[in-house]
Amino acid sequence: MVDTCRALNMNEQTVNLTYEAITNPILRLMLYFLAAAVVALCGAVAYMYREIRGMQREMLTANYDAIHALDTVADAVNDLRNDVATIAKRLPQ
Repeated sequence: MVDTCRALNMNEQTVNLTYEAITNPILRLMLYFLAAAVVALCGAVAYMYREIRGMQREMLTANYDAIHALDTVADAVNDLRNDVATIAKRLPQ
């Protein structure tokens, strides 16, 4: 509890007095579940963020491969066009 107070920049004494003032066990249990839900949701968001970043990296790699393949095909078509133009110039008319 003390580390959480420091992380949130809260007054430790006020937090401890407030927590000790809660005598209802059901309310304390609800607070525990709320804290657990917040931690679980933060963990889920972090996990999803990392998964999305990984998928983006894979997509970028696939796009770079596709770009390289298309460049190779474009170069081959250009070379073929030049060869056809050279052959067409040599043919008698």
